[in-house]
Amino acid sequence: MEEKTNDLSETVEQFLLQQEQQMQPSTLKRYRYDLNHFSNWLQDQSPLEEETFSTQMIVRFHEKLLDEDEYAATTIRRIFSVLKQFITYADPNNLDVLETVENILQKEPYELTTNNHSFFTASEIKQLFRIIDTDIGLSEHQQKYRPLLTDRNRSIILLIVYYGLSVQELVQLTMKDLHFARHAIIIQTRLQKEREIQLHVEDQQILYRYYQTIPEPVRPAYYSEDPFFVAFDYQRGTFRWDYEVEGPKGLSEVAIQKMIRNEMKRAGIYRKRSARQLRHSYILQRMIEGASKEALRDELAFVTTQPLDRYESFIVKNQTKLPSYLLEDFPRIDQKAVE
Repeated sequence: MEEKTNDLSETVEQFLLQQEQQMQPSTLKRYRYDLNHFSNWLQDQSPLEEETFSTQMIVRFHEKLLDEDEYAATTIRRIFSVLKQFITYADPNNLDVLETVENILQKEPYELTTNNHSFFTASEIKQLFRIIDTDIGLSEHQQKYRPLLTDRNRSIILLIVYYGLSVQELVQLTMKDLHFARHAIIIQTRLQKEREIQLHVEDQQILYRYYQTIPEPVRPAYYSEDPFFVAFDYQRGTFRWDYEVEGPKGLSEVAIQKMIRNEMKRAGIYRKRSARQLRHSYILQRMIEGASKEALRDELAFVTTQPLDRYESFIVKNQTKLPSYLLEDFPRIDQKAVE
C-alpha cells in the first residue's frame, strides 16, 4: 500500500506551470512562495488528513497565519486568494473547503475582544498552574505517570505565558539552545535571528527538574540537536525514542496544543482557547507594562508592527478591565536580543 503523505509540491508545480503564460515572473514567484508555505506546514501536521484538503485543515492554517505568524489581514487575504485558486485547480469538487476559504476571504480583520475570549485572565492562568500539580480529572493510568510530566507541562506553559515563546519555537528548542549555567535560552526566530532570554531562577529550576526526570537512556544530550521537550509514551511508561534519528522524539506542535487543551479542561477553563491565547496574554501584558510596538516587533520577530495594532486598540477600549489580565509576578525577567 502506498504511504500517504501531505506533500503537495508536485501538484503545486503543475498548477504553476499552467499559470506561467498568464503571470509576471514576480507574481509567479509569490504564488510559489505562498503555496510552498502551505505545503510545508501541511507536511508537519499529524496525524495526516484523511483527505488532501479538509475544512478543519483550512481553519487551522488560517489560525496559524493569524495567531502564530501574526500576519496582517491583507497578507492573509493574499495567501488565501492564492490558495483558493490552487484548490479550485487541485480539488474542484471539494465545495465545502472552497466555501470555507471564501468565508475567510470575506471576513473582517480579527478584533481582540473580551467577548471572544482572546486572552486568559490572571485568575485563569493561576488556576492553570495550580491544576498541573494535581491529579484532578486524570485516569488511574495517567496518575501513575503524572510525576514525569508535571514539570514538563509547567515548563511549556511558563515559557509561553512569561517569556512569549510560540508553539513553533518550543518545538524547535534543542539542547544546544539551553544554557543552564547562566540561566539562559537562545530562541531561533522565524526571521532567522536569535534572541536570548534570561530565565528567572525558579523557572530555570523547573526546566532543569523536568530534564532530570527523563531517564538517562532516552535523555537529550547536552549541547546537542536533541529536542528539549520530549514526547511521552503511556504504553511503555517512559519518554519516547525516535529510532529513525537515534535520539529522543520531540513533542510536535499538535501534541503541545493537545496537552494545553487537556490541562485547560481539567482546570475548568473555557475550552475554545489554546496556546495562541496564552501568547496573546503575554503580548497584552507586555504592552500594558509599557513595551513599545517596535520593541515587541523585534522581540517576537514580526515583520512589521501592524499585528500589534489590535492589542493597542484592545487596551484603549478596555481600560477598566485591564487589571483582571495582569499577573502579579509579571514580568519575570528582562529580555534582550542577541546581537
